[in-house]
Amino acid sequence: MRKFVVYNDIHFGSLYALDFDIEEGAIYNGDIIDFTGCLKKDLKDLRKMQDHLEQYAGPRYNHGNHEASERSMTDYYVEEGVLFRHAVWSYTKALKWSTKKHGSSKFKRRLSLWFNKLRRFKQVTLSDDVLRRCWHYAVEENCDVVVLGHSHPTETVEGFWDQDGKVIRVLVLPAGRNVIEV
Repeated sequence: MRKFVVYNDIHFGSLYALDFDIEEGAIYNGDIIDFTGCLKKDLKDLRKMQDHLEQYAGPRYNHGNHEASERSMTDYYVEEGVLFRHAVWSYTKALKWSTKKHGSSKFKRRLSLWFNKLRRFKQVTLSDDVLRRCWHYAVEENCDVVVLGHSHPTETVEGFWDQDGKVIRVLVLPAGRNVIEV
């Protein structure tokens, strides 16, 4: 059994940011810093914070869509047969987020706060398309588990995909600090 500490969807800098710590060996699986939901005046400090996290966590820090960088499209981390990736998007959707402008107005921040509250009522499911994409990433990296964030479920969502005799397990983690055993 493999045990991991995973932070995802912290959204530091936004109105709905969660607390997080820098932990030895933890994996930071996207949307840790919210460059699309922060105030423009905070960008400089948030970039310094991101630089520190990148130096400390190295490859264990994946960018998510709210980091809004080119890395948001391609980042993943593999450890002990487990692939960590913030989300699995189409190229078009990933490109849209990776080029999003940093900094937000007070109005957009308030709107995103309400959107985040409303999303709790939406049940998170794993579509065949998402499971299939995860299977391809897993096969490419010789993994049997894929761990995602992004969707903010209230509890961990689990799914399986069996193709060509290779079964993979997919977990979508709630926002915040998660300890998983796989």
